[in-house]
Amino acid sequence: MGLLSFLFGACSKQPSTQRLAQADRIVATNIQFASSLTITGDEVGRVSRAVASANPDSNTYGGYWDWNVQFYQGTNCVAAIDLMDRTFWSAGKQYTDGTGVLEAFYKRLSEEAERLEKAKGRQ
Repeated sequence: MGLLSFLFGACSKQPSTQRLAQADRIVATNIQFASSLTITGDEVGRVSRAVASANPDSNTYGGYWDWNVQFYQGTNCVAAIDLMDRTFWSAGKQYTDGTGVLEAFYKRLSEEAERLEKAKGRQ
């Protein structure tokens, strides 16, 4: 567990609108499959805006945060979240995106991770 915290805790900055607006790349790491995906282009802006506009959520959902999502400007990590579907955890708080952007992003990430795992012959 300590190693996972070390690996995924390298960038623990709380998302802010200003920092997220600077992001030009997202690195998403799936904890289950131990795989990473890099996202660039327009999707970075859509995801960044969805995170910045998400609402605090006082519910506690069963499951686990299976994606660690880090937002980068160049080589600098400007924000990080742990994602599960349309909800995410950051800086000790849970948030929910009501736009549908994070839900679609989560689905795309999960499908791509599964495709990569099948290509490796693990499933």
